[in-house]
Amino acid sequence: MKAEPRDRLGAWLVVVGALLLAAPVHAQPADAASTAREHNRKAIEAFTQGDYELALQEFTHAFELEPDAKIRLNLALTCDNLHLLDEARSHYDAFLREYPEHEKSTSVRRKLKELEGRMAIWGKILVVVDPAPDRAELDGKPLRRVPGSVWVPAGTYVLKTERSGFQPVSRTVEVLPGARM
Repeated sequence: MKAEPRDRLGAWLVVVGALLLAAPVHAQPADAASTAREHNRKAIEAFTQGDYELALQEFTHAFELEPDAKIRLNLALTCDNLHLLDEARSHYDAFLREYPEHEKSTSVRRKLKELEGRMAIWGKILVVVDPAPDRAELDGKPLRRVPGSVWVPAGTYVLKTERSGFQPVSRTVEVLPGARM
């Protein structure tokens, strides 16, 4: 049975994540350094358990306190796993600009090329609802942010939104390869 792209990506994330997740914390005041380490620890735990939303939140906090190459790469990998391909590309690009000679630069260039290949055959859906919904989902999976965007493989999807006091709305959306909707 052929593995889906997400399966291959997930396997890579676990391997690379295991190699990179322990980011050092440099000269910071003691409380900032320990706070960064705590956010990084929570992010690693969340990532390992598959809670990529929480991992993204915690890696973001850690990176704000300690802009480190390994945390930057973990942000890219986490965004990639959440199909936030624009954000993942931004982090991969920044990693390569900031650390062009890093030992992981070759792997990051390969990941960036794979990501850009996915962007050419997947489509991007921009979801804007007024008034903002209490809940939005695409094919039964909650959407992270509304308004917001998500990359998905080409295909047909059901977008559902709900807001207290309003009738639920359901629309079928066809995503074409490379489309930005």
